[in-house]
Amino acid sequence: MIPNPLFPKPTNSLMIAGNAGILEAIVSPPETEISPIIAIICHPHPLHGGTMHNKVISTVARTFHELGIWSIRFNFRGVGLSQGHYDQGDGETDDLIAVMHWAKTQFPNHDIWLSGFSFGAYIAIKGATQQAFKDKIKQLITIAPAVNHFEFSDNQAISCAWTLLMGEKDEIVPTNLVKNWIITHGFSLIAIYFPEVGHFFHGHLTALKEQLKMTLGTKTQHTPLN
Repeated sequence: MIPNPLFPKPTNSLMIAGNAGILEAIVSPPETEISPIIAIICHPHPLHGGTMHNKVISTVARTFHELGIWSIRFNFRGVGLSQGHYDQGDGETDDLIAVMHWAKTQFPNHDIWLSGFSFGAYIAIKGATQQAFKDKIKQLITIAPAVNHFEFSDNQAISCAWTLLMGEKDEIVPTNLVKNWIITHGFSLIAIYFPEVGHFFHGHLTALKEQLKMTLGTKTQHTPLN
């Protein structure tokens, strides 16, 4: 099932209009749709090789496929075929908002899940604070959020369910800083830590996928199709 008859073939990339130009994206359908959910996935830092083809991002997309929900991953401005230039997180948040508006139009009866890895987790958190989508965003998934590189000052507005995952041996984002950040802000979230795992989950991507499926699977079962 494709929500819009003009929707591109799921094997093809498509272009979404953003305020800095077009954004390159890939929409992945589930093999069998279980729940009316569209998950949007944000990639790591554009200036450090981050793209929508990152291995963690691809693993998250496969997870959503196996959970029976749609997903969108896209390149931030200036990455791949996306137009524009890196904008310190502000413009990239605008990119995510553009993709959310697109998803809301294409999937009007679907809930929105936001997910991101590292820098992408920072953008996903900022996206979850957008009041225009408050009633649509039901789940936030952050993997190794870069709390030591970016200011997370506006994240008190998050009201959806929130799951955080990261390796205990993260060499980019120290785990103790993330734990202190959670405590300092008093966040209500599920935090899952992987022993002996680094920032990029090298050799542990299957474990990440299985943990995500186990943690999020029950949430799809409670969101019936119309």
